[in-house]
Amino acid sequence: MHAVNAFALSMVAILVPVYLLTLGYSLEMTLLFILVKFFTVGVAAVLVLYISNKIGLLNILKLRFIILGIYLLLLYLLQQQSVPIMFIAIMAGFEIAFYWIPFNVLFTRNANEKMGRSVGAYGGLHKLVGIPGPIIGGAIAAFLGFPILFIVAFIVAIVAYAFIANIESDHTHFTIGKQEMLNLYRNNKKYFAMDMLHGMVAHPSLRAIWAIFIFLSISDVFLTGVAGTVIVISGGIFAFIVGSMTDVYDKNK
Repeated sequence: MHAVNAFALSMVAILVPVYLLTLGYSLEMTLLFILVKFFTVGVAAVLVLYISNKIGLLNILKLRFIILGIYLLLLYLLQQQSVPIMFIAIMAGFEIAFYWIPFNVLFTRNANEKMGRSVGAYGGLHKLVGIPGPIIGGAIAAFLGFPILFIVAFIVAIVAYAFIANIESDHTHFTIGKQEMLNLYRNNKKYFAMDMLHGMVAHPSLRAIWAIFIFLSISDVFLTGVAGTVIVISGGIFAFIVGSMTDVYDKNK
């Protein structure tokens, strides 16, 4: 499921800002779109923890695919209809939080004893399967149009959903408080530090910003997709290195 989902999103993720630019939105508005999406993820993440106590983590993942469908539909309609792009940015933030929070929790529960390498490998795998995504997405957008790209991404996302459609959700209970957050940080300082280091180099929002400036420099959607693949490859290598560094830290501690 994770691999198929990664491929679906890799086709559109870095090209959405490019899409906005091709529709005539300003650079400032496009960067604001990314900023709103980024902060929405933080707000939505808290909601995910509360809602998962009611319906379970797996149902959160299922709900996320509905949000993803709405997000892609709004992008599809944007070329013909007047849709507030900040609302689309909010939907993008919710889509990210409703996927990554439950997925990360479920992954951590099942990771092996070499936690750092497991996290690095899974982050690297996410980028590995997404390597051809930007090129394919760029080709579809350049030769068939962005609306077709969003349709293709939605179809691939449905395939990813099929992997969890018939699985019953678990029961979870998260207690959110100042002390719990402090304990989480104290017990996992090395992982927070490594994740921040990885995020500064390979965060999706940073990749999207790189894509914007690449597109503004060459004005070619397909070549921007090619550049996106290079960025994804670099991020995947860095994810594995960061994970391995964490395990070395554990060994020498």
